[in-house]
Amino acid sequence: MSEIRNIFIDEILTTIKKIKLKLKDYTFEEFKSDFHIVENTIRYLNIIGEASKHISEELKLEYPDIPWDTLADLRNILNNPEHISLVWDIAKEKLKNLKPDLEKL
Repeated sequence: MSEIRNIFIDEILTTIKKIKLKLKDYTFEEFKSDFHIVENTIRYLNIIGEASKHISEELKLEYPDIPWDTLADLRNILNNPEHISLVWDIAKEKLKNLKPDLEKL
């Protein structure tokens, strides 16, 4: 695996870990009422989206079970009330399920 590829995969995995640590003691109600944590989580999701954009097409084809397009779309999540439950679901559930697949890389 090339060093560049490692950098972006590591960035995604590190950011998933940061999200997990930030949200570990939060309920959804607490999350949505704390605009700082919502903004931080959205920023982290944006970082994951940006990093995934730099993954080579070769790697994406090699690991088609990882939803690369969905990850890239995370850089477009906006901070508005309609997205809070989506942000929560991605941060608490979807990323947790994705992490083992990324760690295989």
